Amino acid sequence: MRILVVEDESKAAQYLAKGLRENGFVVETTGRGDEAWHLIQHDRSIWSCWISCSPDGMAARFSTNTDDYLVKPFAFSELLARIGSVLRRGPARLPETLQVGDLHIEMARNRLNRGGTRIALTPRES
Repeated sequence: MRILVVEDESKAAQYLAKGLRENGFVVETTGRGDEAWHLIQHDRSIWSCWISCSPDGMAARFSTNTDDYLVKPFAFSELLARIGSVLRRGPARLPETLQVGDLHIEMARNRLNRGGTRIALTPRES
């Protein structure tokens, strides 16, 4: 499991990263919100948890695909418990089929139909 720690205090970031690594996680850290935003948007394998000094903007944090939110100060054991809770939920699953108008996509079978007619996919497309 890869975890992104977004923390602008370098000593706190190092402490969190060390503790998480000792608990078997692969950790990336950043102190910059713009860099965190980029990583969260472009790397879905990262579990993200915003840690802040204030509860202001919590709703905004969840709208950025963040899985959880902690307010400082917090116990490291609480962070580990929250990570465990998210892991027990399991990975987000895509639906087996998608349908838009008369376009029908079977994800697992890599099949595409439009208006009842099957559309052949190239190896690159499937």
